[in-house]
Amino acid sequence: MKIKIKDNDKKPKVNPRIQEQSDAKMFFDVLEKSASFDPREPQKMLVDSGLVVLKKNSSAKVRQIISLLPKGKAILMKLDNPYFADEFLKKLVMVNREGQWLIVNCSCDPAPMVIQILKQINQGNKFTIPNFEGKELFTMRMNSESRVVFMIGNDTLEKEITYPYFMDLFGPILRLK
Repeated sequence: MKIKIKDNDKKPKVNPRIQEQSDAKMFFDVLEKSASFDPREPQKMLVDSGLVVLKKNSSAKVRQIISLLPKGKAILMKLDNPYFADEFLKKLVMVNREGQWLIVNCSCDPAPMVIQILKQINQGNKFTIPNFEGKELFTMRMNSESRVVFMIGNDTLEKEITYPYFMDLFGPILRLK
């Protein structure tokens, strides 16, 4: 038996750019609403960090995706030096105090201190920085409105990231083509 497929039965083709924007909007909505409670401490809310994997890392693509967030909600920073964590730490503290999101355009293997901070946020929703703001140990709880989102090219993720569990540091993950 032959089945004829009519033109109106075919799925409409979706513009890939529009599909990416739709996926990114949904990702940001999920990330914003993504919160859980620690069963050991019910009053303690845990929020997720997000990861966006781009087919090819480009500043234009990152800006296009960030433009989907309301103005003033996110701060963008470029992480392109594997030995430099100070700027990341300063921006993280700043956005956390303001209840904003930190969007990190990552084009290198993050410094061990950055990985350590991401682990701490993932495990306990707070982080500790040694020798920061005149304190031997500076500890800060994550603001329930703040999120950390890393945007990274697929090549960087596969070839340069040395921490084997990097993707496990994040909750929602979006892969864009």
